[in-house]
Amino acid sequence: MNPPAPHAFDGLAAQYAALEETPWQRLRHRLVTANLGRHLSAAHRSWLDVGAGDGLLAADLAGAGRRVTLVEPAADLRDAARHRLASAGLLSRCDIVDGTTDDVGRLVAARAPHGLSLHNVLEYVPDWVPALDGCLRPLPAGCLVSVLVSNPYGQLLAAAARGADPGDLLDRLRSGALTVGLDGHRFTRPALPAEEVARRMRTAGVRVVGRYGVRVFNDVLAAAAGGRAVDPEAVFALDRVAGEDPVLSHLGRHVHLVGEKE
Repeated sequence: MNPPAPHAFDGLAAQYAALEETPWQRLRHRLVTANLGRHLSAAHRSWLDVGAGDGLLAADLAGAGRRVTLVEPAADLRDAARHRLASAGLLSRCDIVDGTTDDVGRLVAARAPHGLSLHNVLEYVPDWVPALDGCLRPLPAGCLVSVLVSNPYGQLLAAAARGADPGDLLDRLRSGALTVGLDGHRFTRPALPAEEVARRMRTAGVRVVGRYGVRVFNDVLAAAAGGRAVDPEAVFALDRVAGEDPVLSHLGRHVHLVGEKE
């Protein structure tokens, strides 16, 4: 396994932004926000977005009237988030902080947020178990928690749909490896089993109230289409229903866990 850089996206804001504009990432964001929207209420007035990237999720949350603290270690991503939020007239509702999961306890003590998100963050920390625990244990009762992790089974199915070699797929399946990062900056790491993540959430006092697969069919359909356009609204409707299915949800490219601190 190749260890990640201290801050995996340092200097990659342009590539990060370009990825967000791809159809599959737009679908990912739309599905994640739809899932989270099932659990959000007016009581969730302030939010801590850890690993906030260039502020895409924060803009949605702030646009709905919430106060959002963005925690992001990469300086160019913080600059991109500041630009996004300023362009949308939302910067006054947001605080942008240079920090990592290590800073969450301090920020929770100072701000007592009503919600916290960790979306594809745990894949990039040296040890995800204490990182997750350190983020969740300080949270106040009633705080909503949104955790998104990459799913190796979804990666394997997408690779198979693109014609990957069966022997290579078998090796990857046996290794339990997960590939993360941006093109040209990818590395492999041990997978984060969704059930183990959910168990660790419960151990930290967070009751899991929602479990969703994200992008169950999209990647397979895209490979089968051979470059032909696929109706994005039809794919969204299909993947939203599949993401709630107790069996199919295990095959998504990501697993989305929503919980509430008790």
